[in-house]
Amino acid sequence: MSYLADFVELQELKTDLREVSGLGRNCAMFDTVRFWAYKAIRANLSGGFDMWHTKVLEQAKNANDAFIQPLPYSEVKATAKSISRWVWRNHSEAHAKFIERQAMKGRMGDSSHGGKARSAQYSDIRHEALKLHLMGVKVTQIAKQLGISRPSVYAYLKKCKSAT
Repeated sequence: MSYLADFVELQELKTDLREVSGLGRNCAMFDTVRFWAYKAIRANLSGGFDMWHTKVLEQAKNANDAFIQPLPYSEVKATAKSISRWVWRNHSEAHAKFIERQAMKGRMGDSSHGGKARSAQYSDIRHEALKLHLMGVKVTQIAKQLGISRPSVYAYLKKCKSAT
């Protein structure tokens, strides 16, 4: 095996981003900064676009400094401008869509799986459990008859007692 290795020259894979060169540096810097920007935009909205652009440019400079052969400043500046403008412009639209989706879910009411809608689903069972309890049926029997757990029966009865 080592005899064959004497005739073959293998290049080491470059796994360290500092060794990325050419178009790879641009792409690596762009991806690093844009992923940061997607998350950071909400915390930086109050400062306005100029402050936002300054923050993105700082991140781009930091990403560029990680390379063994950094990109020219003009490239860093252009990439930061592109990222900051796109994220700033599209954030409000994406945020508005998110708010609209949340509002629509809220308007749907009982189709959600939480809060009052979920509680209302068990209203009939709670009333039946209380009725059986008042008739003298034991908690274990109520649970079996209604197909619920004993702790649920106790919780329903406790809730009914506190409501009165």
